[in-house]
Amino acid sequence: MKNFIGKVVLVTGGASGIGAATATMFGRRGAAVMVMDVNVEAGADMQRALAAEGIRAEFVAGDVSKPEDCRHAVTETVARLGGLDVLVNNAGGGRLFPTEQLSDEEWRHVQGINIDGTFYMSREALRVMAAQERGAIVNLSSIYGVGGYPNHVAYVSAKGAIISLTKALAVEFAPKNVRVNVVAPGVVLTPLITRNLTPEAQKYFTELHPLRRMGQPDEVASVICFLASDEASFVTGVCLPVDGGYTAQ
Repeated sequence: MKNFIGKVVLVTGGASGIGAATATMFGRRGAAVMVMDVNVEAGADMQRALAAEGIRAEFVAGDVSKPEDCRHAVTETVARLGGLDVLVNNAGGGRLFPTEQLSDEEWRHVQGINIDGTFYMSREALRVMAAQERGAIVNLSSIYGVGGYPNHVAYVSAKGAIISLTKALAVEFAPKNVRVNVVAPGVVLTPLITRNLTPEAQKYFTELHPLRRMGQPDEVASVICFLASDEASFVTGVCLPVDGGYTAQ
């Protein structure tokens, strides 16, 4: 299904996990892809892997918590690939801390790479998309942005803010024919999760989902591609869980 031929897609955090699966899926569907990641080695490897499949792909190093890096990423995407049609704000993360042990530095770090980065990247992309009067942004929240989770207050608050940001941008930029949506994944078996979860923890998270398994990166990527596609042309401002039924409970 080559439904992104002629389109240019920028994926943040695109060197691994959901971001890598998303960049690959867009590329296989005909898009030219810019991978942005703070990990230079992994980003360069990802660009080479995409190119090896015949996908037109570029890599730009950058930290989404820095406005200047976000501006540079969008500028480079337009310069190197000829435009910008889709932005996927995938970069993010966070660690577990009891609230009373959460440092100011860790709080700011988690806000920076999640909500701040989503805003900075969206602001730069929207300058391009509003001017051309077309475009789509897909943001990544989490099931923990929809509901609470113990000892994860920085991550939960940042991911919840992404949902509100998405709705605000969707309403503001609808007159410019720019759609903004958000995906809320459940626990997904990315390499990071696989490395860091014990078998007991994997069993625990599996049982949290009514489908009795964790998700795969491609399953999230396919929903991101749908929301960015013309098939979702009348969809904006929605938060779509991809969570094996977790939020339905």
